Amino acid sequence: MADAYLTPPSQASLGACIDRVARLDTSGDVTLDQVVRALGPTGALPLLMILGAALVSPLSGVPLFTSVVGICIAFGAVKLLAGHTRIRLPAVLARRHVPGARIDRATGFLHRGARVIDGMTRSGRLGWLAGSAARWVVGGLMLACGLAMPMLELVPFSSSILGGAVLLMALGLLAHDGLLVLLGLAAMSLAASLVITLVSAVAG
Repeated sequence: MADAYLTPPSQASLGACIDRVARLDTSGDVTLDQVVRALGPTGALPLLMILGAALVSPLSGVPLFTSVVGICIAFGAVKLLAGHTRIRLPAVLARRHVPGARIDRATGFLHRGARVIDGMTRSGRLGWLAGSAARWVVGGLMLACGLAMPMLELVPFSSSILGGAVLLMALGLLAHDGLLVLLGLAAMSLAASLVITLVSAVAG
């Protein structure tokens, strides 16, 4: 089976991935296929990282964007679990587009946070949480996050928190930093708690 970690070291950072997306031509609409192509012939982790980051950016305000990105995250997580090093989105997802102006605002917003997150990254820290064995568990959790997002479209903040969880877990696996994976798991738990609290309040 191919190793899903076969990714150039220069891409083991959020900032490097955002830079690639920022270089897209944003004079018109930008498709998800263009975003994937901008990341180059990489594995699923950089794609999952960018998708998660998109959900904590102003792009999350685009109608149905959360649902589409959630499906893409689920697709990427399946590819990760299968060990695929090249990602090609299904045509129905690849054709989805976002206004270029929103891409510009999102990348500008994310660049600031990327410097902080990349500065926190330490390869080998809590390595057992970011090793090959952990990939199966973490990949399954990212799959669950993606599948949950279309159902949480109207739950305030939940998709952004889950997006942050996917971002941290994907970057943690990519950079072999188990602490980031742990922070991602904490964010996922926070989103679950938020949903449970809101459902209980409505039901009660």
